[in-house]
Amino acid sequence: MAVLNNRDKSGSQILSEAMCQEMFRLQLPESISGSQRFFWGDRNGIVAHIGADLGIFSDKYFEPEHKDGFVILMNRDMDSKSENAMKGIANRLMNI
Repeated sequence: MAVLNNRDKSGSQILSEAMCQEMFRLQLPESISGSQRFFWGDRNGIVAHIGADLGIFSDKYFEPEHKDGFVILMNRDMDSKSENAMKGIANRLMNI
């Protein structure tokens, strides 16, 4: 929620408004990619970022217009089985 609202828990602004908007702006020309943002991309019409390390697999989804989102955390390595499970969970949460 801090990312979406650009405020910390005390209500103080985290980034300048210009920097916050830059994080969610599409970064490349449409001819190259119509989904790549600063360090995340669009997935199923929602801004998302996937990440993994040994024993952890996570995915974050943001809807900047509605100031809403969700995070999925898994205690397992990223492999095809956990990737398919992650997609299934995300699709159910997004009602796809």
